[in-house]
Amino acid sequence: MRLGMAGRRVQADGTRLPADIPTFQFNDNGNAGEIQAHKVFLAIGSEVFYAMFYGPVADVELKEVPIPNYRKENFQALVDYLYTDTVSGGLSVEAADLDRNFGILKCALQYGVPGLAFVCRQAIFDTLQNDVATACAVLVECAGAKTGRRRARRRGLVRT
Repeated sequence: MRLGMAGRRVQADGTRLPADIPTFQFNDNGNAGEIQAHKVFLAIGSEVFYAMFYGPVADVELKEVPIPNYRKENFQALVDYLYTDTVSGGLSVEAADLDRNFGILKCALQYGVPGLAFVCRQAIFDTLQNDVATACAVLVECAGAKTGRRRARRRGLVRT
């Protein structure tokens, strides 16, 4: 099995595999998209998906699942991880990719995928260890304290 166009699962001969869930729907800033996945693969790797598809209050007629709070690329990374135990495109330790890594981490935490959360945390930690200015900015943002932001601005670590 390999990934085809738009993340659809395809067999070696190019034919699509049937999906138990037709679509996970996204609408990121007006860019609509969808991802297809099998219930069983998602449920095996995530207690949240298990409850959604096989739990006592599961909707057996569920055909579409809206994902309003995550970008398609971040959710695709989660689905790929559940299928392959690897992150599609890898996780970069460059400061420019920190937002992507945080997005995937939030997705992994919400959908109960601890292995992916661990990998994301490690990539984020490595990024922050390599780039002290980015680390300070992230810590200030996480703290959310106005006084911490003022101090960081005075030291030139954060703008605005």
